Amino acid sequence: MRISNVNSFSAIVDRLIVENIKMIQFVDKKDDRQSLQQLIIDDLREELELCFKQIKKGDYQYRKECRTFTHNLLRLCLDNYYISKYDNLKLQDDIDLSQIRAYNHLVRECLEDRAAIKNKLDHNVSVL
Repeated sequence: MRISNVNSFSAIVDRLIVENIKMIQFVDKKDDRQSLQQLIIDDLREELELCFKQIKKGDYQYRKECRTFTHNLLRLCLDNYYISKYDNLKLQDDIDLSQIRAYNHLVRECLEDRAAIKNKLDHNVSVL
């Protein structure tokens, strides 16, 4: 039994998106942590392959996490990107409190949207 937000299909896909966004930032900054980041990405890909094998055999089961909101993989990628982008914008030196509040609101919306998408992904995968 896989657990939502831990090792479910959607959790692994979500984490893979986040880790690839980090990789892009490491590459852009010529950060030497790229090789470690690639190992993390490779490990996540292996775990995703295990999920695909379970799905193919019809053995995929997950424990659903209840959500308050009720989308697709592209939107999940975008939500993760925007969460990172808005969090980084809050660190700028010339930002005022109203901008921080606005960015916090946008991050919260993306987090809620991301959670709903992950729930839907797991549900759709489990009925294949």
